Amino acid sequence: TLIEKAYESNLEEAIQLSQKAIQLDPNNVKAYTLLGDLQENVELASKYYKQAIDVGEKELGADIIAEFKGKLWYGTNAYLSSPQIQLHE
Repeated sequence: TLIEKAYESNLEEAIQLSQKAIQLDPNNVKAYTLLGDLQENVELASKYYKQAIDVGEKELGADIIAEFKGKLWYGTNAYLSSPQIQLHE
């Protein structure tokens, strides 16, 4: 996928691939999240994270988001912290 390729790309290409993924699928939570992760500007990063949350809530429903709020992090933190999960410079 474009997002998988973005994780293997340099910063500029990762941003471009994420933006293309959103053009193809405006409900692509991973693309919004990755764009947030890639930003140095906190306000812009927050904008992308907010879009990811809004899309996720729309896709999953507010009840599911409320039910699992704070729980997903515990299962994904070790995976996301592993040295294999990083953008290539």
